[in-house]
Amino acid sequence: PLVSNPTFHRLERSWTQDRSHYLMLEPAGIFCQSAIETAQNDRENVMKLQLQEKQDYINTLKQMFASWDDSADGKCTLEEFASHLTDEATEGLLRTLEIEARDAIALFELLDVHGTGEIDLEEFITGCITLRGGAKAVHMEKVVDTLKSIEMRLNALLKSEKANNSSSMRNAEPKLLE
Repeated sequence: PLVSNPTFHRLERSWTQDRSHYLMLEPAGIFCQSAIETAQNDRENVMKLQLQEKQDYINTLKQMFASWDDSADGKCTLEEFASHLTDEATEGLLRTLEIEARDAIALFELLDVHGTGEIDLEEFITGCITLRGGAKAVHMEKVVDTLKSIEMRLNALLKSEKANNSSSMRNAEPKLLE
C-alpha cells in the first residue's frame, strides 16, 4: 500500500514542511511589498512637496520683485532695490539666501548679469534660486576650473606678448657691423 511506503512519508513530510515554510513567507512577502509601495509613495510625496515649495518660493520672489519695481516697467534698478533694503520682506529674503544686508548691493550686481544697472524678473528669480543655500562642492570645482582656464589663457597671452616684444626689440636694434 501507498500509505505504508517510506518514500510516500518522506514526500508528505517534505510537502508539509514546504507548505508551512511558504505559509510563513507569505506574510513577510506581503509586508515587504507594502514597505516598497510605501517607500515609493513617500518618494513621490517628497518630490511633490519639493516642487510645491519651489513654486511657493518663486511666487514670493515675484511678489517681492513687483513691490520693488516702483516704476512698474518690469525692471528693478539699483536705486529701487536699495530703497527697499530695510523692508522686512527684503531682509527676510536676504536671510534665506544667507546674505548679510551690507552685501545686498553686491547681490544686486551679481544678479545684474548684463551689467545694465537693472535686473528683470527672470534674472532675479534665476539668481535667487541659484544662490539659495550654501555653495556646493560642484560649484566650487566649477569656479576652480574656470580660474585655471583663465590662468592658462592669460599665461599664453603674456608669453605671446613677450615673444612679440622681443621680436620687435631685435628688429629695432641698430646693426653695429655695418
